[in-house]
Amino acid sequence: MELDNEKMTQEELDKVQEEQRKVTEQNLGKKKEEQDKEKNSEQVKVEAEKQTRIDKEGFDINEVIDDVKGMGGPFDTILTRKDFVKSSQSDKTASAGSDGITYNPEYFKSLTRSERKFVLAHEVLHIHLKHVDGSFNKNKFQAKDILSAAFDAQINAQLVESFGLEPPREGVFVKSAHLRPIEEVYNDLCMELNKPTYALMDAKYMEKYKIKMQNQSGNYKEGMHDQWQGIKNWDKESSIANKHEAVK
Repeated sequence: MELDNEKMTQEELDKVQEEQRKVTEQNLGKKKEEQDKEKNSEQVKVEAEKQTRIDKEGFDINEVIDDVKGMGGPFDTILTRKDFVKSSQSDKTASAGSDGITYNPEYFKSLTRSERKFVLAHEVLHIHLKHVDGSFNKNKFQAKDILSAAFDAQINAQLVESFGLEPPREGVFVKSAHLRPIEEVYNDLCMELNKPTYALMDAKYMEKYKIKMQNQSGNYKEGMHDQWQGIKNWDKESSIANKHEAVK
């Protein structure tokens, strides 16, 4: 509506402008109401899907994510990515990749809330420490499965000793492994698993290592074994390789 300001009195002009303002406000109000309804509808849908997943899985994965994000730093940064954590029946436990983290819902259901937090934080650190994006040079390590266990040992030690988290019973646990070079932890695992030929046979390191072990107990193998520490009644006699399967 065009206004002929020259033919209208100020009172008439004010009245028309007021009517136009009211119409504009009404239109904006209707638009906002429609947007709110759409938003609420979407929120109801999301909540319904969330509840369906909780009923099916027996736990709330978003609760676990929030627990880990609360640790701050890389935990918060990495888990802020949308849809970064997904359920997967093909995973035995949980795993990390450059495109996200997957978890087996049945495995997570068997854990306590604090244990779920530990496992998810474990996978986040694999990403943060660049174990999964191809940037870590793994070529010098002959046994990739033992290297993977060495990564796990370092991460598990950091989560237990630095963050005080509660781990599941299964896993590779070596006291203060996160304070030692990965090469040392890898070599220790090679020796413990009776696969010394896979160790990094650096003469200087091996000589120093043997002297250290002999000084501790007078026996190379026993000295190695004495360095292992149990967590949550972990059976030192059980196979480390088998214990490794649950947290990878």
